[in-house]
Amino acid sequence: MATHLRVPTLAVMKYLSKELGAQIVGETILQGNHSYDIMLKHLDKFIKNYVTCKKCGYPELVRFAEGKKDLKSKCNSCGTVNTHDAAGAAGKVLLANLDAKEDIQKKDDQNADFGEVIKAKPDKKAKKEQEYSDADDEINYQSRRIELSIKEIHKLSAEEHQEKEFMLECLTQQKVKYSLTSDWLHFIALCGIFPASTKAGIFKNWSKYEDLFIALVQEEGKIGV
Repeated sequence: MATHLRVPTLAVMKYLSKELGAQIVGETILQGNHSYDIMLKHLDKFIKNYVTCKKCGYPELVRFAEGKKDLKSKCNSCGTVNTHDAAGAAGKVLLANLDAKEDIQKKDDQNADFGEVIKAKPDKKAKKEQEYSDADDEINYQSRRIELSIKEIHKLSAEEHQEKEFMLECLTQQKVKYSLTSDWLHFIALCGIFPASTKAGIFKNWSKYEDLFIALVQEEGKIGV
């Protein structure tokens, strides 16, 4: 999840730990019994605070440190400069991560000056994710992540007529997995459930999924796009 949000795992864990009042075990486990809805609620808050632009809502931020204590970002989509909470636990982790990257860059520059080119071992996991993720690009109808999300929703809906709550949960997972904004969920659900390549006519089968699309509209009204 943190990989798709393009943040350190520890930043997410620190944020959830603070919000839930729970201790972190290892690097990926929170102590206590926490419901999916509560976890998702706080994860959405983290995304709004540190991942998406406060003006356009797109997850196209490039974070940078201003001075030693200020955490900011510039949106590649609309150009807005955002200010983030750097005093919180998650903000401190993000700042430390920026400092670490800066130190690595400085060492690489020094090595290059002496003609020593350091070739890092390829990260197979990162390479695999790069093959299907265009999260750094401005999203559109031809985006690879939109295509994959539609295919996954179609596969789920084709297995059997799933309950509205189940499909809503799956769409929410797609939103986080592929760094999507809420307005894309309507398009993904429509194309995934009623693909043009099948005989599942939208007018003939609309009544089976009408509640799902109404719920999407209601949910968008609660959290905004």
